[in-house]
Amino acid sequence: MSTVHLKCFIACFYSGFHCYTVGAPELQRAGVGSPSEQQVTDERVCDTAWLWDDNPLDKVVPKVSKRIELITGLSTQFKPIRSSAEPFQLVNYGLAGQYEPHFDFFEKVEDLQNLPEFLMNGGDRIVTFMLYLTEVTQGGATVFPHLNIRIPPVKNGAAFWYNIKPSGELDRRTQHAGCPVLLGEKWVANKWIREYDQMFRRPCGLSPDYIYPITQ
Repeated sequence: MSTVHLKCFIACFYSGFHCYTVGAPELQRAGVGSPSEQQVTDERVCDTAWLWDDNPLDKVVPKVSKRIELITGLSTQFKPIRSSAEPFQLVNYGLAGQYEPHFDFFEKVEDLQNLPEFLMNGGDRIVTFMLYLTEVTQGGATVFPHLNIRIPPVKNGAAFWYNIKPSGELDRRTQHAGCPVLLGEKWVANKWIREYDQMFRRPCGLSPDYIYPITQ
């Protein structure tokens, strides 16, 4: 593991994450905007699908979720009601696929109230854990403009960061973008860990500058 930024905790793993699933889920063009008013625009050019932890035919996804739990110390299993994490979002960026600067947390309270039913009542996204599933011939890096950080997509690697400070304040330094794929294609899987169900796992600091610990 390499910690690329400490004050705003961002960590990279350059190997060890293999996520091969049974069958190919149906991919759909991704949209942007509030959960209830998603629009397809050039702001986000990719296709997405969900990978479910409770799929009885897929033994890999729950094992990867468990490994992320061991690393973060947070509950990561998807549950149909009041889930502590979302299912994996599988994302395919083809040639010229990209995602302009954005936040992973929900900026408005009403956004949390207009989610699909299976994502309701989980709280905000405190953590993003992004798995890089393929090599990208050229392009496709994840960049954090406010932190001057660039993370290249390394096959079987991962990036992990906190979107919300220990105080509960949204951390706007985590705005990030997926650079255009110039040659080849890029596959990633995102695991978003939610606030609720973490009360005994997510420590509260004694100051706004408290740094989250990492277990491994």
